[in-house]
Amino acid sequence: MKEELDYSEYGGAPLLGIRGPVIKMHGSSDSNAVRNSILRAVPFMEGDVVSLIEKAIEEQKERVISE
Repeated sequence: MKEELDYSEYGGAPLLGIRGPVIKMHGSSDSNAVRNSILRAVPFMEGDVVSLIEKAIEEQKERVISE
């Protein structure tokens, strides 16, 4: 349970609503947290999550406008 609640195991969280990928870490992050933040950022970048979110929002806008 300690690992599940330990912020350094997750490293950081993505900030959404920004035009580029941003991973926010805790202010007192140690080297383990920095490492884990980077490891979690890689699939976020490789998956082009920001573009996927933008496309989904545009699709919703179009759907609402057409209704």
